[in-house]
Amino acid sequence: LDRIYPVVFVDGLRVAVRTDKGVLKKCVYTVLGVSVSGRQEVLGLWVEETEGARFWLKVFNDVKARGVQDILVVCGDGLTGLPEAVRSAFPVADVQLCVVHQIRNATKFVSYKDRKPFCADMRPIYTAPTIEAAELALERFAQTWGARYPMSAESWRRHWQGLTAFFRYPVEFRRLIYSTNAIERLHSQMRKNIASRKMFPNDDAVIKILFLNIRNFSNRWSRRQGWDTVMNQLSVMFGDRLKPEVADGM
Repeated sequence: LDRIYPVVFVDGLRVAVRTDKGVLKKCVYTVLGVSVSGRQEVLGLWVEETEGARFWLKVFNDVKARGVQDILVVCGDGLTGLPEAVRSAFPVADVQLCVVHQIRNATKFVSYKDRKPFCADMRPIYTAPTIEAAELALERFAQTWGARYPMSAESWRRHWQGLTAFFRYPVEFRRLIYSTNAIERLHSQMRKNIASRKMFPNDDAVIKILFLNIRNFSNRWSRRQGWDTVMNQLSVMFGDRLKPEVADGM
Protein backbone atom coordinates (compact mmCIF):
# COMPACT_ATOMS: atom_id res chain seq x y z
CA LEU A 1 0.00 0.00 0.00
CA ASP A 2 1.01 3.65 -0.38
CA ARG A 3 2.70 5.51 2.46
CA ILE A 4 -0.12 8.08 2.77
CA TYR A 5 -3.74 8.38 1.65
CA PRO A 6 -5.48 11.79 1.66
CA VAL A 7 -8.82 10.13 2.46
CA VAL A 8 -9.96 6.68 3.53
CA PHE A 9 -13.61 5.57 3.64
CA VAL A 10 -14.90 2.77 5.87
CA ASP A 11 -18.29 1.05 5.77
CA GLY A 12 -19.91 -2.36 6.18
CA LEU A 13 -21.87 -4.75 3.97
CA ARG A 14 -24.18 -7.36 5.56
CA VAL A 15 -24.01 -10.98 4.33
CA ALA A 16 -25.34 -14.34 5.55
CA VAL A 17 -22.64 -16.88 6.48
CA ARG A 18 -22.97 -20.49 7.62
CA THR A 19 -21.17 -21.18 10.91
CA ASP A 20 -21.10 -23.83 13.64
CA LYS A 21 -23.87 -21.82 15.35
CA GLY A 22 -26.04 -21.84 12.24
CA VAL A 23 -26.50 -19.10 9.64
CA LEU A 24 -25.39 -15.73 10.99
CA LYS A 25 -25.59 -12.24 9.59
CA LYS A 26 -22.05 -10.94 9.46
CA CYS A 27 -20.64 -7.67 8.27
CA VAL A 28 -17.92 -7.31 5.67
CA TYR A 29 -16.07 -4.10 6.49
CA THR A 30 -14.42 -2.40 3.52
CA VAL A 31 -11.62 0.17 3.67
CA LEU A 32 -11.49 2.26 0.49
CA GLY A 33 -8.64 4.74 -0.01
CA VAL A 34 -8.05 7.57 -2.46
CA SER A 35 -4.35 7.82 -3.22
CA VAL A 36 -2.19 10.88 -3.75
CA SER A 37 -2.49 10.23 -7.48
CA GLY A 38 -6.30 10.59 -7.26
CA ARG A 39 -7.19 6.93 -7.85
CA GLN A 40 -9.27 4.92 -5.43
CA GLU A 41 -8.36 1.42 -4.30
CA VAL A 42 -9.72 -1.06 -1.78
CA LEU A 43 -7.18 -1.43 1.01
CA GLY A 44 -8.78 -4.48 2.58
CA LEU A 45 -11.84 -6.52 3.58
CA TRP A 46 -12.59 -7.83 7.08
CA VAL A 47 -15.46 -10.10 8.12
CA GLU A 48 -16.77 -9.66 11.67
CA GLU A 49 -19.97 -10.22 13.67
CA THR A 50 -19.56 -7.13 15.83
CA GLU A 51 -17.59 -3.90 15.70
CA GLY A 52 -15.88 -1.79 18.31
CA ALA A 53 -12.68 0.07 19.11
CA ARG A 54 -10.70 -3.17 19.42
CA PHE A 55 -11.86 -4.40 16.01
CA TRP A 56 -11.16 -1.11 14.27
CA LEU A 57 -7.74 -0.90 15.89
CA LYS A 58 -6.98 -4.33 14.41
CA VAL A 59 -8.10 -3.10 10.98
CA PHE A 60 -5.93 0.02 11.07
CA ASN A 61 -2.96 -1.87 12.48
CA ASP A 62 -3.30 -4.31 9.56
CA VAL A 63 -3.29 -1.35 7.18
CA LYS A 64 -0.21 0.09 8.91
CA ALA A 65 1.58 -3.24 8.72
CA ARG A 66 1.11 -3.17 4.95
CA GLY A 67 2.85 0.17 4.59
CA VAL A 68 0.38 2.98 5.34
CA GLN A 69 2.03 5.54 7.62
CA ASP A 70 -0.42 8.43 7.47
CA ILE A 71 -4.02 9.33 6.56
CA LEU A 72 -5.42 12.86 6.38
CA VAL A 73 -9.12 12.03 6.79
CA VAL A 74 -11.02 8.86 7.72
CA CYS A 75 -14.67 9.11 6.66
CA GLY A 76 -17.32 6.80 8.14
CA ASP A 77 -20.90 6.59 9.33
CA GLY A 78 -20.60 6.79 13.11
CA LEU A 79 -19.24 3.24 13.34
CA THR A 80 -18.80 2.08 16.94
CA GLY A 81 -15.28 2.66 18.24
CA LEU A 82 -13.99 4.13 14.97
CA PRO A 83 -12.80 7.57 16.24
CA GLU A 84 -10.95 5.99 19.18
CA ALA A 85 -9.20 3.47 16.92
CA VAL A 86 -8.20 6.14 14.39
CA ARG A 87 -6.76 8.35 17.12
CA SER A 88 -4.74 5.40 18.42
CA ALA A 89 -3.38 4.19 15.06
CA PHE A 90 -3.14 7.54 13.21
CA PRO A 91 -3.06 10.27 15.89
CA VAL A 92 -3.02 13.24 13.49
CA ALA A 93 -5.79 11.97 11.17
CA ASP A 94 -9.21 13.65 11.18
CA VAL A 95 -12.41 11.61 11.48
CA GLN A 96 -15.30 12.92 9.37
CA LEU A 97 -18.78 11.53 10.03
CA CYS A 98 -21.10 11.19 7.05
CA VAL A 99 -23.29 14.30 6.81
CA VAL A 100 -25.81 12.51 4.56
CA HIS A 101 -26.42 9.89 7.25
CA GLN A 102 -26.78 12.65 9.83
CA ILE A 103 -29.47 14.32 7.71
CA ARG A 104 -31.35 11.02 7.45
CA ASN A 105 -31.09 10.45 11.20
CA ALA A 106 -32.22 14.01 12.00
CA THR A 107 -35.32 13.69 9.80
CA LYS A 108 -36.24 10.17 10.88
CA PHE A 109 -39.04 11.25 13.22
CA VAL A 110 -40.03 14.50 11.49
CA SER A 111 -43.61 14.57 10.25
CA TYR A 112 -44.14 14.54 6.50
CA LYS A 113 -45.70 18.03 6.38
CA ASP A 114 -42.69 19.53 8.19
CA ARG A 115 -39.98 17.66 6.33
CA LYS A 116 -39.47 20.06 3.40
CA PRO A 117 -39.05 23.28 5.45
CA PHE A 118 -37.13 21.30 8.09
CA CYS A 119 -34.56 20.14 5.53
CA ALA A 120 -34.39 23.60 3.98
CA ASP A 121 -33.51 25.10 7.37
CA MET A 122 -30.96 22.35 8.03
CA ARG A 123 -29.13 22.82 4.72
CA PRO A 124 -27.25 26.04 5.74
CA ILE A 125 -25.54 24.05 8.50
CA TYR A 126 -23.55 21.75 6.22
CA THR A 127 -23.26 24.12 3.22
CA ALA A 128 -21.86 26.99 5.27
CA PRO A 129 -18.57 28.48 4.02
CA THR A 130 -16.90 28.30 7.46
CA ILE A 131 -17.27 26.47 10.76
CA GLU A 132 -18.35 29.73 12.43
CA ALA A 133 -21.15 30.19 9.88
CA ALA A 134 -22.18 26.56 10.42
CA GLU A 135 -22.45 27.13 14.18
CA LEU A 136 -24.70 30.17 13.61
CA ALA A 137 -26.84 28.16 11.18
CA LEU A 138 -27.21 25.40 13.78
CA GLU A 139 -28.34 27.95 16.38
CA ARG A 140 -30.97 29.34 13.98
CA PHE A 141 -32.09 25.80 13.18
CA ALA A 142 -32.41 24.95 16.87
CA GLN A 143 -34.40 28.12 17.57
CA THR A 144 -36.83 27.27 14.76
CA TRP A 145 -37.23 23.52 15.30
CA GLY A 146 -35.74 22.74 18.70
CA ALA A 147 -39.03 22.94 20.60
CA ARG A 148 -40.85 20.60 18.20
CA TYR A 149 -37.98 18.22 17.41
CA PRO A 150 -35.41 18.60 20.20
CA MET A 151 -33.53 15.40 19.41
CA SER A 152 -32.72 16.54 15.88
CA ALA A 153 -30.78 19.62 16.93
CA GLU A 154 -29.22 17.69 19.81
CA SER A 155 -27.93 15.02 17.41
CA TRP A 156 -26.01 17.69 15.51
CA ARG A 157 -24.51 19.06 18.73
CA ARG A 158 -23.63 15.61 20.06
CA HIS A 159 -21.58 14.73 16.96
CA TRP A 160 -20.53 18.26 16.01
CA GLN A 161 -16.77 17.67 16.06
CA GLY A 162 -16.98 14.70 13.69
CA LEU A 163 -19.60 16.26 11.43
CA THR A 164 -17.60 19.45 10.87
CA ALA A 165 -14.06 18.13 10.37
CA PHE A 166 -14.39 18.79 6.62
CA PHE A 167 -14.54 22.56 7.22
CA ARG A 168 -10.79 22.47 7.87
CA TYR A 169 -10.17 21.57 4.23
CA PRO A 170 -10.46 23.29 0.82
CA VAL A 171 -13.92 23.39 -0.77
CA GLU A 172 -12.92 21.02 -3.58
CA PHE A 173 -11.81 18.40 -1.03
CA ARG A 174 -14.91 18.89 1.15
CA ARG A 175 -17.11 17.60 -1.66
CA LEU A 176 -15.31 14.27 -1.45
CA ILE A 177 -15.11 13.79 2.31
CA TYR A 178 -18.42 15.12 3.68
CA SER A 179 -20.19 11.82 2.96
CA THR A 180 -19.48 8.11 2.46
CA ASN A 181 -21.01 8.13 -1.04
CA ALA A 182 -17.82 6.77 -2.63
CA ILE A 183 -17.83 3.55 -0.63
CA GLU A 184 -21.62 3.23 -0.69
CA ARG A 185 -21.53 3.18 -4.49
CA LEU A 186 -19.02 0.35 -4.30
CA HIS A 187 -21.19 -1.60 -1.86
CA SER A 188 -24.24 -1.04 -4.06
CA GLN A 189 -22.41 -2.67 -6.96
CA MET A 190 -21.29 -5.53 -4.73
CA ARG A 191 -24.85 -6.15 -3.48
CA LYS A 192 -26.12 -6.48 -7.04
CA ASN A 193 -23.48 -9.05 -7.87
CA ILE A 194 -24.14 -11.23 -4.82
CA ALA A 195 -27.94 -10.75 -4.73
CA SER A 196 -28.52 -14.31 -5.97
CA ARG A 197 -26.45 -15.79 -3.13
CA LYS A 198 -28.67 -16.35 -0.12
CA MET A 199 -25.79 -17.61 2.00
CA PHE A 200 -22.01 -18.08 1.96
CA PRO A 201 -20.47 -21.33 3.25
CA ASN A 202 -17.73 -19.56 5.26
CA ASP A 203 -15.85 -16.29 5.73
CA ASP A 204 -13.19 -17.19 3.16
CA ALA A 205 -15.85 -17.63 0.47
CA VAL A 206 -17.19 -14.15 1.21
CA ILE A 207 -13.75 -12.57 0.87
CA LYS A 208 -12.93 -14.46 -2.36
CA ILE A 209 -16.20 -13.56 -4.11
CA LEU A 210 -16.05 -9.91 -3.11
CA PHE A 211 -12.36 -9.69 -4.03
CA LEU A 212 -13.18 -10.90 -7.55
CA ASN A 213 -15.99 -8.34 -7.76
CA ILE A 214 -13.70 -5.54 -6.65
CA ARG A 215 -11.02 -6.56 -9.14
CA ASN A 216 -13.57 -6.24 -11.95
CA PHE A 217 -14.86 -2.88 -10.68
CA SER A 218 -11.40 -1.39 -10.15
CA ASN A 219 -10.47 -1.96 -13.79
CA ARG A 220 -13.01 0.74 -14.66
CA TRP A 221 -12.01 3.25 -11.98
CA SER A 222 -10.39 6.41 -13.30
CA ARG A 223 -8.52 9.31 -11.74
CA ARG A 224 -10.79 11.78 -9.98
CA GLN A 225 -11.60 14.94 -11.91
CA GLY A 226 -10.06 18.12 -10.57
CA TRP A 227 -7.63 16.16 -8.39
CA ASP A 228 -4.64 18.33 -9.35
CA THR A 229 -6.37 21.35 -7.79
CA VAL A 230 -7.12 19.37 -4.62
CA MET A 231 -3.54 18.12 -4.27
CA ASN A 232 -2.05 21.55 -4.89
CA GLN A 233 -4.09 22.94 -2.00
CA LEU A 234 -3.42 19.97 0.28
CA SER A 235 0.30 20.22 -0.47
CA VAL A 236 0.31 23.80 0.81
CA MET A 237 -1.58 22.77 3.96
CA PHE A 238 0.29 19.51 4.65
CA GLY A 239 3.62 19.92 2.87
CA ASP A 240 5.66 17.83 5.32
CA ARG A 241 3.16 14.98 5.31
CA LEU A 242 2.51 14.90 1.55
CA LYS A 243 5.77 16.02 -0.07
CA PRO A 244 7.48 12.57 -0.39
CA GLU A 245 4.46 11.13 -2.19
CA VAL A 246 3.50 14.15 -4.32
CA ALA A 247 6.60 13.78 -6.45
CA ASP A 248 5.79 10.12 -7.13
CA GLY A 249 2.05 10.43 -7.54
CA MET A 250 1.64 13.60 -9.60
